Amino acid sequence: MKKITIITILSLVLFSCGGKKKTDGIALANEVCECKQKLHGLSSSAPETKKLRLECSKIQGENWGKIIRDKEQEDAFNKRVNECTVEMIRNMSN
Repeated sequence: MKKITIITILSLVLFSCGGKKKTDGIALANEVCECKQKLHGLSSSAPETKKLRLECSKIQGENWGKIIRDKEQEDAFNKRVNECTVEMIRNMSN
């Protein structure tokens, strides 16, 4: 009976550890882009601008921490953030 209990417990632990969902670098980058897009149109001297910039930096750092050491997701994250930055610069010049 003890063997069955031990095997059952070990099986549950093994199954609960498996199947970790892979983090999506593009989705995380989109969160950063959405935050930064809120800055568009705000005056650089507005008090909420500084707060929002800090919030966006925090989100970017946290999201980067979720994908670090996953080269494929790091590249996807960086590519999307760069695309977003280019889009915002284009919108500013229009």
